[in-house]
Amino acid sequence: MTSEPKEDEQAETTADAEVEDNIKGNDVLTLNISGTIMQVLRRTLCSHGHSLLASQFSGKYDEKLIKDADGNFFVNQSFALFSVVLDQLRSRDTWTPHAPPLESPMKEDFSSHRQYLQFLSLVEYYGITPVIYPTRIKIHKGNRADSTIEQYPYNFVAAMKLSTFVIQTEGHSRNITAFEIKVGKIEDFRVGWAGDEFVILDCLNAKLHMKGGATVSAKTPFKMVNGGVIRCIRSARVFTWELNGKIVFQHALEAQSTSLIPAFKGKGAWQITNVVLAN
Repeated sequence: MTSEPKEDEQAETTADAEVEDNIKGNDVLTLNISGTIMQVLRRTLCSHGHSLLASQFSGKYDEKLIKDADGNFFVNQSFALFSVVLDQLRSRDTWTPHAPPLESPMKEDFSSHRQYLQFLSLVEYYGITPVIYPTRIKIHKGNRADSTIEQYPYNFVAAMKLSTFVIQTEGHSRNITAFEIKVGKIEDFRVGWAGDEFVILDCLNAKLHMKGGATVSAKTPFKMVNGGVIRCIRSARVFTWELNGKIVFQHALEAQSTSLIPAFKGKGAWQITNVVLAN
């Protein structure tokens, strides 16, 4: 007959698991990066748990990962590029609010434009673009006390009263070219782009609002419902809104504007599910 575990036994088991996780996090891993040996803490590679990089080096797959003849984890990537990733992760792991703002690697930090694009592909492959090139949700208009904002990896926003929010890049100059928002329970919702111009789509009334008070109604009415995903895309002068994968509105400005950033306004709850950056 098996008795139920006592509370103190359960607490001890939980504590043991936490200690084991801490020990794993403090493991020093030796990496062979295309022939160059480098050491790094496991917790640095796993500092952003929603990424492929963190999953690979979490400890769950150590026996399956490729190793060299000396038992070092083999990383089949350019050392010049992967070392930049490690430097970024280390810097972000030790950063404090009192330190200078962190800067992301940009074109001028690489020997060629091709190498820069290879780096962008590398961070995208490992799922750490939101870490190396972060964006932040900020309240633009409204009372902060009436809103809740949870940054990456949750990217959740809730507003008890009508408020306006923007999505801005932080520490780099890569423009946002598209973003997706999953809608929760809402009473009002407008989304689009704002800056020196603005093109904001009223998702409950299917009407586009622009600078100067001009409005344009959708040719085909659409309905925004709980759980729907709206994707906003800009390309040169053309702005497109997709609802659950289907284009519901498209508009072209007379002149191209590069200063526009994602913005949304409303009362309710939303989650930013994707942000796309220009190269």
